[in-house]
Amino acid sequence: MEQKSRQNSEFEEIKVISVDRPEDVLSVRPNTKLNHGYEANYEQYNQQNSNDIGKLNFTNSVLQGKLSTQGSMKRKMTIKDFEIQGVLGEGSFGKVYCAIDKHDQKFYAIKVLDKYHIMKHFTFQDDTNLYYAFEYANRGNLTKFIQKTNQNGKMPMNLARYYAAEILSALELMHSKSIIHRDLKPENILISDDWHLKIIDFGDSIKLEDSKQIYTKENKDPNKRKSTFVGTPLYVSPEMLIDNKSSPAGDLWALGCILFQMITGDVPFKAHHDYQTFQLILERKMTFPEDMDYNTKDFIDKLLQLDPSIRIGMPFVEDTKKCFEVIRNHDFFNDFDFKQLSKQPVPIPEQLQVLFDKPGTMKKKKKNAIDQEENLEEGKIEVKELKRGLIKKRNQYYMKQVRTFILTTEPKLSYYKDETEYRGQIPLTRQVYARRSGRDRFEVVTPQRTYFLFECQAGDSDQWIVQINQVISQYCKDQ
Repeated sequence: MEQKSRQNSEFEEIKVISVDRPEDVLSVRPNTKLNHGYEANYEQYNQQNSNDIGKLNFTNSVLQGKLSTQGSMKRKMTIKDFEIQGVLGEGSFGKVYCAIDKHDQKFYAIKVLDKYHIMKHFTFQDDTNLYYAFEYANRGNLTKFIQKTNQNGKMPMNLARYYAAEILSALELMHSKSIIHRDLKPENILISDDWHLKIIDFGDSIKLEDSKQIYTKENKDPNKRKSTFVGTPLYVSPEMLIDNKSSPAGDLWALGCILFQMITGDVPFKAHHDYQTFQLILERKMTFPEDMDYNTKDFIDKLLQLDPSIRIGMPFVEDTKKCFEVIRNHDFFNDFDFKQLSKQPVPIPEQLQVLFDKPGTMKKKKKNAIDQEENLEEGKIEVKELKRGLIKKRNQYYMKQVRTFILTTEPKLSYYKDETEYRGQIPLTRQVYARRSGRDRFEVVTPQRTYFLFECQAGDSDQWIVQINQVISQYCKDQ
């Protein structure tokens, strides 16, 4: 349920989730006094086992408001209708509070988002949904750009340097606000119509409480909330692999990997399996191309230091301005004007513009989609079911839900509750792949997110992995 409130002269968005058993979420500390009575123990909440979490009744508050004939959800509410009990958790742009409705004395988990940081053009809603309209980055992501560029030669060095400068400037802004991205990769970098870069997907990002929440030899234990494995294997930092530690240095490691990829067309650490890739990272086994100039090689080398405390700029990590000043002053950016970065046109060569600006591209895609839909309706394309079975899918609350998955030649990978109630679909494209992630589990990795799946029948994971990858290879066209 989306409501609006005015607090400290700023608008915030409030999301309300009904919780039937607040004692499962909020740990009461009788010896600790807050203004409103209790203190939230996020650590204990985070460590609850799946059985305890399964007892919680998370209710769609919009639906509850429609079905309820009376009660608080029917009223037009503001934050003043609640008595805040404590913080349950927090992210980069908001916090989740435990609160009591002053009118009916029920407990709720309230998610409060800082609207200043939510970059959107407009929102609207109907009886069942809230809609956000964002800017459309029509040139796709940096991964596709790198792939297409390297099919027609290498990315020009001045363009790679410009894009590295844009990413660096974005990181400086984030780090100055104590935010670390933690999953920086080309798939999470979009290209706008004027060829500038935009970083997306802050789902794994965190906001550090203070400048001491960093990774140094003196302080290797940021709080446990920062100590969960996140990231993508090809761009993950060695300290994340060793100690599950997050810090600003991890974003700089990812920048080094991305710059290497822009220049060479491939990532510095890559093997057939994630485990082998991790070993290459931990041993820093990488090879620089012979034709790479010294300044570029030295800059990447300083970004990809195994010890995060000596990565370029990191000795000054507590002073963000000084940290990034050191990085900008490297000879790789010699004569580069960072102050005019946003005002400069992106140095896209004409041959690349022609490559990406073929007339009628969007019309062709739309026509192909319409033709395919018409063919399906007319029965000209025969859709075959290749595999069906039960799989446990992990949802946003880390609960495993049993779903019936159906893989077809369309190609589609859909999942249902009780075989008949459609719940969703995992998009299958050439950029998607399935891989094993444990003895009884596997993942389907897409550019937007990773789906975590667990087998219900022993040994079923391998069959699903093979079938999914075969369908992608055989039936997915280049997109």
